[in-house]
Amino acid sequence: MGAIHTKVKADLELRGCALTTQKEYLRRAHNFVAFHGCSQAAMGETEIREFLLHLLNEKKAGSATVHMYVAAIKFLYATTLERPEVAAKIPWPKRAQTLPDILTGEEVEQLFREITSLKHRAILMSAYGAGLRVSEACSLGVSDIDSKRMLIHVARARGRRTAT
Repeated sequence: MGAIHTKVKADLELRGCALTTQKEYLRRAHNFVAFHGCSQAAMGETEIREFLLHLLNEKKAGSATVHMYVAAIKFLYATTLERPEVAAKIPWPKRAQTLPDILTGEEVEQLFREITSLKHRAILMSAYGAGLRVSEACSLGVSDIDSKRMLIHVARARGRRTAT
């Protein structure tokens, strides 16, 4: 996948995709090519369907995993290989619509009491209170916290947005 790998990476960068998205798309595209053992340029819709069915039926992959593979393969064919018709008929998998389990106030307090490190407790309480993602909490610095105005400035929020 040498030259194509480089082109996919460049296309993802040009599209402005996050680094994690770039890594996942590249990994998924590589797994697709490795499954069939031949050039992705030589493969078509039949090979894509075989691979996705293999993921569902033999690997027992979840809908979110298959969704990521479909996204990566569609990007590979539509953008990098400039053959969008190959993956156009590949359906998006139906994703389960489940609601998250919500902790009670008592459970949240118990969780925070179990954290012995003051630093870790402060990080988790800030992340929980502000609704931060793990990556957003990890990238916070002292200068991002405005204690006078009770604000946290998130410089690298999801979608490369800045949030306060």
